[in-house]
Amino acid sequence: MADVRQESEQFQNGQIACYAEYGLHAVKNMAGSVGFVNLPQDPATQALLEKASADCNARFPLPSFLADKTLTDTAYGRMIDTRDCIVAHGFEVPEPPSAETWKDSDWQSAWNPYDDLVVGQNALAQDKLFALAQACPQPGPNFQILAPTSDY
Repeated sequence: MADVRQESEQFQNGQIACYAEYGLHAVKNMAGSVGFVNLPQDPATQALLEKASADCNARFPLPSFLADKTLTDTAYGRMIDTRDCIVAHGFEVPEPPSAETWKDSDWQSAWNPYDDLVVGQNALAQDKLFALAQACPQPGPNFQILAPTSDY
């Protein structure tokens, strides 16, 4: 988990610094991504965002643990580590499916220990969810979003 946190932090810090070079103020988002608050929607800003996104995404690509969409034993192990981290922080998370059931899923619908904490009656407030995501980074691409570019 410490390696995942470090990779996530390096990615976010690199992206934020890169966007700052373009005069864009990026902030840390959940799941190790970066985003923008109150970004103007005018054509000039959107064109700048496209240019910056292409550069920043190339210079600071997703960490491998977020970019890999293959459901493997290693990826399943990362999900279990994340679940254990969430539970250690005092939150209840349902038991995971078996490794075989999880690997047979499509990555977009595969079980994620954050699922019940994002939606439903157990959903956490954004600030609590963000703090938990910083402590226990999400181990896969399920909620990871790069800033948009026309290249994607």
